[in-house]
Amino acid sequence: MERTHDAPAIQAFFDGWQLYRRIIDHDYMFHSAIRGAVRDVLRRTRPQNLLDLGCGDGALITEILPEIGPGSYTGIDLSPVALQAASANLASVEARTTLLEQDFLDFLGVRGEQTMQFDAILAGYTLHHLSLGALERFFRDAHARLSPGGVLLVYDVFRIGSETIAEAVKRSHAWREATWSGLNTEDLNAIWAHVSTADFPRSESELADLAVRAGFLTAPDLIWQASTEFHRLYAWQKDSG
Repeated sequence: MERTHDAPAIQAFFDGWQLYRRIIDHDYMFHSAIRGAVRDVLRRTRPQNLLDLGCGDGALITEILPEIGPGSYTGIDLSPVALQAASANLASVEARTTLLEQDFLDFLGVRGEQTMQFDAILAGYTLHHLSLGALERFFRDAHARLSPGGVLLVYDVFRIGSETIAEAVKRSHAWREATWSGLNTEDLNAIWAHVSTADFPRSESELADLAVRAGFLTAPDLIWQASTEFHRLYAWQKDSG
């Protein structure tokens, strides 16, 4: 039986923020290239209200916000440690900033006359933690919370070809062990303990199908792909109505 996402375990891992910060500082997960690709999309779309799911310490988006000048930025994350860092990183941003310690699926599912819609929703390295049922809920609720013509940006790890989830997790970790030379054995063991229990990378076709069923009318645009082939950025646009 397929696992569902384990929010406490994910929070515990990312509360060890120093390790994840070192991964980002080494650019092992291609955050620099992703930042540039996200910047290009947001420069074109100029969202006034931006929602960042799994925002972490906000470092990726901090450099972009002054260039696009949104009216508001909302960051959601399970880790209070990451959110404390995000508060410091976003202190100089002129946009109205809201940071919430919350499961992003719960946030997306809120409904009501005063429920805010967003011109852009960003989900970075978060969807691979979700079961198919939770992913279906994600796309449905993300579509509902997007303004007409709004854009959903997803950067994550994905399966390659016909490999299974287990094969993808093992393959990606073998790549880490071979290339992440700045981390020691203890670090890599901690990462394996996390990914072997909490990661379920999906294929493009799985996400595309769920998105269509949620109301997105077109297939996703592949905005960026790393040399690994399994690190990618996709964009879906909501019909302008």
